[in-house]
Amino acid sequence: MTIFKTADGSNSLTNAQGVAYHSKNGAVTEAMHIYINLCFNKLIKQEVKILDVGFGTGLNAILTAIEAEKNQKKTLYVGIEKYPVDINIAKQMDYTSKIGNEELFEVIHQSTWGKVCEINNYFSLLKIQGDITQTIPKGKFDGVYYDAFAPDDQPEIWTKEIFSNIKSEMSNNSILVTYCSKGIVKQALRDSGFEVKRFPGPPGKRHVVVAMVN
Repeated sequence: MTIFKTADGSNSLTNAQGVAYHSKNGAVTEAMHIYINLCFNKLIKQEVKILDVGFGTGLNAILTAIEAEKNQKKTLYVGIEKYPVDINIAKQMDYTSKIGNEELFEVIHQSTWGKVCEINNYFSLLKIQGDITQTIPKGKFDGVYYDAFAPDDQPEIWTKEIFSNIKSEMSNNSILVTYCSKGIVKQALRDSGFEVKRFPGPPGKRHVVVAMVN
């Protein structure tokens, strides 16, 4: 794996196949725009459940933990990841120089896999090592961050079947967001029963997708 700096000063990672975990135009900027502003902050309930498909470096998790505490929104965050990032590599991402909360980031990465851990008064975390094509976490989720590698790299996880299975574990008036706005992804979401809308993307990306369960 290789660490590289993105345009907003935050770091990202490429895997052994050279596929990046975040946009080169800004890892933190991208995550805040898509997952926090278009999903988490749109959820009006004060107790929510979030599913993160592609836990990766933990960036979405720490940003959500910060927002949960700031807004006093009780959050259960379930992150599923097939190939967990080594904790020593995660520490080298140095997100704390961009967003602070060094202790919080370390607690998130040191928390036990497969067990619900209370990270702060408003944020609890369950990390699951698993394959979303085989394991759909249970929970009636209010928000889903679909942050897996792109369809060109992992076509098997961008299908109607996967989205239908995830939708069955989402609550009424819930939201799924993803950076990927390819036509095949939007069609798979529609075929699964989601109401699909495009929104302006972060720097370097024209559109992102917000899919709703009514």
